[in-house]
Amino acid sequence: MNTDQIIGNAKDATGKVQDSFGAATGNADWQAEGKARQLEGKLQQQYGQAIDTARNVTADKPFTALAVAGGIGFVLGVLLSRS
Repeated sequence: MNTDQIIGNAKDATGKVQDSFGAATGNADWQAEGKARQLEGKLQQQYGQAIDTARNVTADKPFTALAVAGGIGFVLGVLLSRS
């Protein structure tokens, strides 16, 4: 678990509390802000998971990762040279 996942979990939990508080008090603004914070937290968690996955794949298969990066660089070079 990396920092992005931890911060994402915290934002998600804070958003849930804020959403519940807004619902209990009838404050639609707080409720909407809580839902937005939950979404932000979930997106940050997913970003953190993607980073972890990329790190693990490059650590386990460095030559494959290098070949993929080279292929992407080649395709970008071809596409940009046409402009």
